[in-house]
Amino acid sequence: MRYDVDKAKILETELIPKDNEYKIIRDLDNINTSITEVDKKVNQILNHLGLPTNNVVVNIEERITMYKNLEDIINKIEADKETMLYLSKFIHAITDGLFDAALNYLWDAVVNELRRRVSNYDVEYFYDVVVSNSEKRNKLSGEADLVKIQDSELLRGVKIIELINPVAYQELDHIRYMRNWASTAHPNEEELTGLKLLSWLETCIVKVINLPLSDVNIEIKKLLSDIKSRRFDENEIALKGNFLHGINNNQLNSLLNGFFGIYVSDSVTSEATDNINEIAPILWVLADEVTQKDIGIKYGNFKINGHRDKEERAKSFLEIVSGQSVIPDDLKIVEISNILNEISTANSNTNNFYSEPSIARELNKYVESSKSIPIQIEKEYVVTVVNCFLTNGNGVAWNAEPYYKSMINNFTSSQALIAILSYLDESVIFKLKNYLLSNTKYIELLNMLKVKITSPKAVELTDFIINFNGKPKIKFLNDSTYKHQYSDFVNNYKKTQFSKESI
Repeated sequence: MRYDVDKAKILETELIPKDNEYKIIRDLDNINTSITEVDKKVNQILNHLGLPTNNVVVNIEERITMYKNLEDIINKIEADKETMLYLSKFIHAITDGLFDAALNYLWDAVVNELRRRVSNYDVEYFYDVVVSNSEKRNKLSGEADLVKIQDSELLRGVKIIELINPVAYQELDHIRYMRNWASTAHPNEEELTGLKLLSWLETCIVKVINLPLSDVNIEIKKLLSDIKSRRFDENEIALKGNFLHGINNNQLNSLLNGFFGIYVSDSVTSEATDNINEIAPILWVLADEVTQKDIGIKYGNFKINGHRDKEERAKSFLEIVSGQSVIPDDLKIVEISNILNEISTANSNTNNFYSEPSIARELNKYVESSKSIPIQIEKEYVVTVVNCFLTNGNGVAWNAEPYYKSMINNFTSSQALIAILSYLDESVIFKLKNYLLSNTKYIELLNMLKVKITSPKAVELTDFIINFNGKPKIKFLNDSTYKHQYSDFVNNYKKTQFSKESI
């Protein structure tokens, strides 16, 4: 008997830490009882009001599953928790059994954190790199305007400037998709489990909230700050050149867009202009051709829309880097590029069924009247049309699809090959990895385009993909037959048509 008493005392001592830290796991019985009582009282109110009580909240067992693991995950947060209001709302929603609301709050916490990180990094640089439409870019300035950037664009942007890595981007974009279609953001009948929410919470903490700036990003942040504030001497210019030779392709491309944005800005300083005059020629040679052409399109956009000061500064920038060859011969490229940006944004949004058709009709009309697509924008045009035809995974925008089919049926042989190999583009491969509907539409696309292909090897590859039995279809990339028979053909083609950011 004495042993039992002593054992009980030891267990009690072990369960209660010396610092009196509260452990949720110790109080699960009380939490269970409290939640049950609250549910009963709320149901009494609902009954009194004549409102439904069934299928309103998640069962208590799922909520307890959350509480069993919640503390360990939240304790992983290394930042100041006092500022994380949406995580508090997340936990309140869990307690109430409103997991769909909890998911909404979790995503709000992620967006809040991403905006904060962009602001602390360089918000103008973010706009310059991410917003390709010059008219839209002109309307964005400062931290306050980040709310005008849609969540999908924000997420893509922080990946482009490498505040998050590609794997984190894929995981977070999945959470964004689930937030759009399984949370209180829109009516739905999806059921969320405690384990799913816990997994997403941990992803958001590890991949966003706790993620430190890389050494390279710290250097880029310093470069962007210094280049605007003081004139570099010859030694510093040489050091900056060495730094540029040591960073990756995505960072080079982003910096080129960022430098161009600083150069054409209405608030550009003489120090920034002089510094960029020295550094931009080095950067131009290192960046890829796709990014160079985008700069040319931006110049054309300024010219078309009558932004004379920006046009002159953009022209000077191209002269400094000897980049006059990327100035579009046909300034219609700019107009097509703007429409492509609009339709891509519409397709990624939840209200695409309403916003997409009118833009698709405009694009189809423009293409028909132009007779041909300028070579500078051919790849972007084809991949965008394919991307939209594959849907956003939720459903077919029926009023837009006839226009996509019309454009696809009018693809040339070379455009058809770009379309078939569009799985090399990261936005397309993401859909093929994650959405069954996109897989179905991709096979439909291949069957439409097969007759247009003239290369025997391309015809073989098309048949191989159509007949491949794996699910999702994109698993063919790992198939030994694909690697042995088609990878060389695809890799050679990729070098000429798809940017270095692609897989």
